[in-house]
Amino acid sequence: TKGKRYWWFNANPEHWSIEDHPLGYVDEWTARNEKGNTRNVYQHFKEVKPGELAIGYATGSTGAVRAVFEITQDFHLNEQDQEVIRFKINRKFEGQISLKDLRDLPGMEQVKIHLRNQGSLFELTEQEFYIILHQLESKNLEIKSLPPYTRKDALQDLFLAESDFDNILQILSHKKNIVLQ
Repeated sequence: TKGKRYWWFNANPEHWSIEDHPLGYVDEWTARNEKGNTRNVYQHFKEVKPGELAIGYATGSTGAVRAVFEITQDFHLNEQDQEVIRFKINRKFEGQISLKDLRDLPGMEQVKIHLRNQGSLFELTEQEFYIILHQLESKNLEIKSLPPYTRKDALQDLFLAESDFDNILQILSHKKNIVLQ
């Protein structure tokens, strides 16, 4: 069995735009297109594992690396009986680092990325993944902030009365753990 693998995902902004979703956003990639045909390199969808990372590349006129995704659930059928994998946006980047810019970097000569296969998932070597990540970090393009999760947000998301929530927070501040049943 192989160790941790790294991926490249071509996101066509006409179908799914990285810019439209915040850090931490969880979504699915379908292994089949709108017509039900398997995507190019369909086998890769079956091979991804939770915890693996993917570079998110916005294709088309945008043509730039925009994110790092983490696979959160491997190949499965969703509620609509679609073959999918789940992912989360771990990091987002702004600016223009194009595929051409990346291909010109030392260590990227053998990269297997094929832009013509938009919407597909391709394997990267660990070295290629970290060369791309280093390039993004060195240009200081990362968008670093998540929107704050407030007390008001928590109360909307939980099925607790405000007084129960306050009591739990008070216990947590003293005991550092709590068992919910």
